[in-house]
Amino acid sequence: MAAYGNLQPVIWNEQERRCAVIQILCIKGNTISNTHVSELLGIDRRRVTELR
Repeated sequence: MAAYGNLQPVIWNEQERRCAVIQILCIKGNTISNTHVSELLGIDRRRVTELR
């Protein structure tokens, strides 16, 4: 996770974004808030709710 600052910007498609949300929630054991996930991925809270 810490290495993200060194990566080139990546344009994600919807499927990749959805997988990333699921992976982050799994890695964090659902202790991370949906708002934080949406901030990390640059998508709004309503969108995160749709992906769940």
